[in-house]
Amino acid sequence: MGTPILSTSQLTIGYGGNAVQTDLNLEVRRGEMVCLLGPNGAGKSTLLRTVSGVQPPLGGMVMIDNKLLRAYSPRELARKVALVYTDTTMAGALTVRELVALGRQPHTGFFGRLHSDDRQKVDEAMSIAGIGSLASKMVAQLSDGERQKAMIARALAQQTPLIVMDEPTAFLDVASRLEVMSLLKQLSREHGVSMLISTHDVASAVTMADTLWLMRKDGGVISGTPAQLATDENGLPSLFADRHVVYDPTASDFRPKF
Repeated sequence: MGTPILSTSQLTIGYGGNAVQTDLNLEVRRGEMVCLLGPNGAGKSTLLRTVSGVQPPLGGMVMIDNKLLRAYSPRELARKVALVYTDTTMAGALTVRELVALGRQPHTGFFGRLHSDDRQKVDEAMSIAGIGSLASKMVAQLSDGERQKAMIARALAQQTPLIVMDEPTAFLDVASRLEVMSLLKQLSREHGVSMLISTHDVASAVTMADTLWLMRKDGGVISGTPAQLATDENGLPSLFADRHVVYDPTASDFRPKF
């Protein structure tokens, strides 16, 4: 892997002065796919919003491409980090091409006029995401899996070195989840895009991620490769130690504790 595109130092995250997680020292390297796992309420979404500049940290530092996050203007940051959220898009009245073209806003002028290079980037993004044939279709007519691919294509059109995603496979069926996660792995491996992905899809994360971040409700994030954390007693086997589930390394997933 290359040098870090994202790093945190003694980072504290939370709301209204109330810390959710403290002293987080993490990094995402160039071309790396990082999956963030943990129970609900541990602070996964808060971490993603903080490192992508949506909300301020309560303490510590976030660096994007060797520059302090707070030193970026909104336009500059939009050329470094693209965001894909769980929320279903409200862009139903747009065509897929129009939705994907929104990713070019950080690169266009005040009026957002697309030039030939911008249109080419939009076409390339749709092609890579496998939705080129859907370009003229209305977003409202897409399946959940197609809509998520369109959102990923919009992030690709933004041409950022880092894409941050909060539960990109939520609400998708098994086949669509695998398709989306495979697409993200391809973007990381073949196109050098760094990925930071919050997910509850443990099996896909363990199978496809280069690095896992395991976040606990009682505080702290453990980072390591899937192979390391599958056998570490402080890793996946203890992630839901207070619940009636156990990690099964043969299935790369959790199962009920009998």
